Amino acid sequence: MTAWTLKKATKELSKYSKRSECKNKASYIFLKKNYPKELDILLPPRKKSKWSLKELRKEASKYSTRTDFRNSSGGYNTLLRNYPGEIDKLFTPVRKKWTLKEAKKLAGKYKTREDMKKESLANSCLNFLRKNHEDVLDKILPRTKRRGAWTIGEAKKELKKYKNRKDMDKKLVSFLIENCPEQYYSHFDSKKREKWTLANFKNVAKECANRKEFREKYGGGYCYMIKHHSEELDRALPLDITFIKDWTLKSALLEIKKYSEREEFRNKSVYRFLEEKYPKELERYFPKRKKWTKKSAISFLKKESKFLSRNKITSSNAYNFLRKKYPEELMKIVPPLKKYKWTKEEAIVEAKKYDSRTDFSKNVGAACAYLRSNYPEELNRLFPMRKKIKWTREEVLKEAKKIASSVQDRNDIPRKLYSVLLRLFPDILDDLFPKRVNRKYLKENLF
Repeated sequence: MTAWTLKKATKELSKYSKRSECKNKASYIFLKKNYPKELDILLPPRKKSKWSLKELRKEASKYSTRTDFRNSSGGYNTLLRNYPGEIDKLFTPVRKKWTLKEAKKLAGKYKTREDMKKESLANSCLNFLRKNHEDVLDKILPRTKRRGAWTIGEAKKELKKYKNRKDMDKKLVSFLIENCPEQYYSHFDSKKREKWTLANFKNVAKECANRKEFREKYGGGYCYMIKHHSEELDRALPLDITFIKDWTLKSALLEIKKYSEREEFRNKSVYRFLEEKYPKELERYFPKRKKWTKKSAISFLKKESKFLSRNKITSSNAYNFLRKKYPEELMKIVPPLKKYKWTKEEAIVEAKKYDSRTDFSKNVGAACAYLRSNYPEELNRLFPMRKKIKWTREEVLKEAKKIASSVQDRNDIPRKLYSVLLRLFPDILDDLFPKRVNRKYLKENLF
């Protein structure tokens, strides 16, 4: 810390030409407090100039837009305050009241609507025409077709190319449902699913070059052939082992043991190998999810209800299946819980088991609520309410002096007494229980 004198401060401030450059410096603050006249000679304060209308017009002519004039010059505020009409003459107003003739003239200068949006004045003109005269705007600047926007004719032609709904674009589907839903639904309803046979497969297999192509095009046929005619599938479309490792049954089963669920290795080559060659082994290690029927769900719940708790039964898939489809059968197996209605005598007997009102409300909340709403006198007799003690200064002093010798720190003071001292009698708290001060950060040790 340097002790400033008049000479040192004037030397330091002689480097600067304006007050704004050295306003936060210590030398400037020292001179302002102790030698204000010397500071005025060294750095004279800025005079508040009185603007005339001519000077303001000259100042405004330097700037092209209203925002530039506002940000750079102090004359903007005086012009707005003293001559509010002049600023609209010098600069175009922010919000202009458009007429149809003016809007037509300005819109005719632009090629597209997007060009108008770039400029603020043209954008306000565009908004005026869009709200009030949309027909005129469409003649001057017709709307450009958006990328991906469909017409009804184009959409109908595109629809004929697709055999499945999954392959279609989402935008095309939404457009067809909105504009021509009958044609959309009739196109796919006419193509009903045919049941796969071996003869159908032989006709279709000639079109496909690989097994992969057949699987992508005809997923249902592929599943049918693996289940029923896997040997015919291998003859017609032999398995490409280029994308699968040289797996054997032993190596594949060792690889599978790393995983706990089928979904973890579904995209890997091991899964494809076992699915193609050894589907029974795959199902033995990772059985598929069970499809519930009425009989299987009822038998499952009857067995499990003896061992499992109610919460686990209600969270099972069999319970949810019966709840949706066969709720009457479910009521017989797992009847709903009845709401217990408390009586006065039962609630009092239950309350006598507990020592405090808080324990009673936590463990048997319904009984406590019943007594509170219907028999509050009985509840107060069993668990009397605590009386609010009004502390006086003398009583607090007595209590505090009893504890003062045994208590070493403020944290050891009982909570109720501490809150009373802190809120009502902080002077007693400071006298009897002074705050601990860390010696490291005392002023004597720091300097």
